[in-house]
Amino acid sequence: MDPMTLEPGDRGAAEPAGVATMTDLARYSVELDAIRDAMAVLAVSRLADTSAWVQTSWAVAQAEGALRRAASGWWMAPPAVEALATSIRSAWTALRDLESLGQGPPRWPAGSDVPAPRDRR
Repeated sequence: MDPMTLEPGDRGAAEPAGVATMTDLARYSVELDAIRDAMAVLAVSRLADTSAWVQTSWAVAQAEGALRRAASGWWMAPPAVEALATSIRSAWTALRDLESLGQGPPRWPAGSDVPAPRDRR
């Protein structure tokens, strides 16, 4: 499954702008899983001992918190998607920065909020 970041307002006309849907929460959850998977691969490298690792871990923790708040507040009022989208984008950026410290090209294209598709055969 290819992760895909939705921008606020990318929902149908029936949805008010800035309100997260259950589909948004599911997609952001998949993105967060992809980021965690990428970090697990990097955990055995020397990158795990860098301040960039700490920064990426912090960004992931913030994204996890935003996702939990959006999911747990669903029954009270429709959660706003902007904070969640921003935290997920920050986690992707931190991951790209972390990967750039390693050897070889980054797996995610710079300047893009949506990661490049990977062949998972």
